[in-house]
Amino acid sequence: MSVLDLQPIIDEAFENLANINSKTVSKEVKDAIEQVIDALDSGVIRVAEKKDGDWVTNQWIKKAVLLSFRIQDNFLTEVPGGAFYDKVPLKFDGYSAEKFAQAGIRTCPGCVVRRGAYLEPNTICLPSFVNIGAHVGSGTMVDTWATVGSCAQVGKNVHIAGGAGNLSSKDGKYSLYTAIIVKRVDEKTCSKVGLNELLRVAQEEAHINA
Repeated sequence: MSVLDLQPIIDEAFENLANINSKTVSKEVKDAIEQVIDALDSGVIRVAEKKDGDWVTNQWIKKAVLLSFRIQDNFLTEVPGGAFYDKVPLKFDGYSAEKFAQAGIRTCPGCVVRRGAYLEPNTICLPSFVNIGAHVGSGTMVDTWATVGSCAQVGKNVHIAGGAGNLSSKDGKYSLYTAIIVKRVDEKTCSKVGLNELLRVAQEEAHINA
């Protein structure tokens, strides 16, 4: 059965979400959820994709991600210098040097990527967090302290920076930590005066370039 054929099983199970847990889930539903997460992890499917020039969200895949939390109890994952107690396995658990090379990605110490996230070749993850269901495009760097949220879709050649900037008052008496949004200024940008409008324009351009 193709992973795309699993949609009816996922949709029906999601209607019964409140009654599904690790003890009550049927083998059919559990296997379907696992197959969807595996397909996300390998990049075979994604939560959102461009069809005929428009971005379309595959809601049933998001449902499978939510269901995966219902059917999995917390378990211990030991790592050098510590441990995790979580429902979601780490993506790179058991990876060899050959498998990293085959994937074409670079990960630095402190990088946490959950199973079910997909990194296209030529991506770099510094100490950061990439959540389940996320899809990160080729050539993208997930920089230090950045977070790619659950089911987030990141385009190609993007630099995702974490942390915050420090804006000081003129007299140096006060300062404010704030997120800094960096965008190339052009005629269209200069014509905008509201922050929300600037954010909307930046988001539109990010989708176009994705």
